[in-house]
Amino acid sequence: MHVTNLNFGDLLVPLWRGTFTCDPTDSVSSWSWAVLTGETWTKHGEAVAACRPYLPGSYDRSPRNIAEKVNSGYKAKEWQNYFYGLGPGLLLSVLPKPYWKHFCKLVYGVRLLHQKVIPRKHVQDAHKYLIAFHVELETLYVQRRTDRLHFVRPCLHALLHMAPETVRIGPVTLSSTWTMERMIGFLVKQISLPSNPYPNLSERAVLQCQMDAIMIQYPQLNRASNSEPQYSEDIGDGFIFLRARERYGHLQLGILGVKLREWFIVEETKHGNPIPANWEGPKIRKWARMRLPNGQVARCAWKETEKPPDKVRQARMVKITYNGQIEFAEVQFYFFGIINQKSLPLAAVKLFSRPDPTLFEESSFTLWSVTRLDDDEGVVIIPAKSILSVVAIIPHEVPGQTAQDKQRFFVWEQFGLEVALWSEALDNPSDAADSVNLLSEE
Repeated sequence: MHVTNLNFGDLLVPLWRGTFTCDPTDSVSSWSWAVLTGETWTKHGEAVAACRPYLPGSYDRSPRNIAEKVNSGYKAKEWQNYFYGLGPGLLLSVLPKPYWKHFCKLVYGVRLLHQKVIPRKHVQDAHKYLIAFHVELETLYVQRRTDRLHFVRPCLHALLHMAPETVRIGPVTLSSTWTMERMIGFLVKQISLPSNPYPNLSERAVLQCQMDAIMIQYPQLNRASNSEPQYSEDIGDGFIFLRARERYGHLQLGILGVKLREWFIVEETKHGNPIPANWEGPKIRKWARMRLPNGQVARCAWKETEKPPDKVRQARMVKITYNGQIEFAEVQFYFFGIINQKSLPLAAVKLFSRPDPTLFEESSFTLWSVTRLDDDEGVVIIPAKSILSVVAIIPHEVPGQTAQDKQRFFVWEQFGLEVALWSEALDNPSDAADSVNLLSEE
């Protein structure tokens, strides 16, 4: 919590702004990385605040305008979301390329270590990239000058211990201050008497431990975990369709109607079922939301687009498995389809393109930059259970982009879940994390 968020916020942002302590023998004018100044800093803060509608509610606190709030209580969660979520995409067109690539190595290492389940390979990769970040900070920023030694703060050394400590005591999310402070807040809320607060706090803690022990031994007593929302539809494996829902089914118009008809014809033909020549297509009754096994609620364009963009935090962008690989898509709606007389939970989605491979590699596998596919290619029907998680897909600028180019978006996966964006995400036969030279020569 403090090392990767608050401490690095106090180190990197002042360096990029040129407000970090400068020795009398040094000069800020010689700092080629100090680019977040004047109008650039103001516009960057506005870009950070403008990302709010694209962040699902499950992503917790959306970063405020950092140019206005950096000195007035910027929260640790805001630093985390700014650095390790928005940073690779928003800083691409701001920081000089060597410094952006250096920063992305920090992002990649920290993202890998914040997964709920961390394969050994990811721990090893994280350690390599955090070491590379540490070494490059000395070569890019300090440049072996004694009057810049104060750039090397203790938080840099702490990075070198994160991966080994993950092996020793588990994921950093369980040993960080987040867990402790959350528990403190939970217990303090239960204290209702101002007298004898500390004995009261101890009693509440003991009672909570006893209740937790009972729930572990008898999980069937936990009514909250077994409850389903009213009028919902459990489709199995932890997936639940949630209202709103159309009262009646009806034919879909436009490209969605064409794609639905084609998909149903293909599926029924696989089972040897004849299709009437004059069949217009299926009548679909839409569902608006689906709860995933990880607790997130995925929404859809059908309902979210009814609200003004500044009044919603969109949760219709999802990570899916499609044709045997990870893809990202925008959900149009959920529905039940009858195939071979069996009801199947399905979703109509619009796929995004595969990422720019150059940006993906240069960013140390942190910037998955995509465009929207044309409707004819992008609209597909998928099993609802192929949706893995809700993600943020945010518009961003790429240096050299022209007005004729398609709008680009970058993908940000929520902290604490298994990440799909890592060195082997492009299905490269060789492990890209092993083949890349971590120590920059720029």
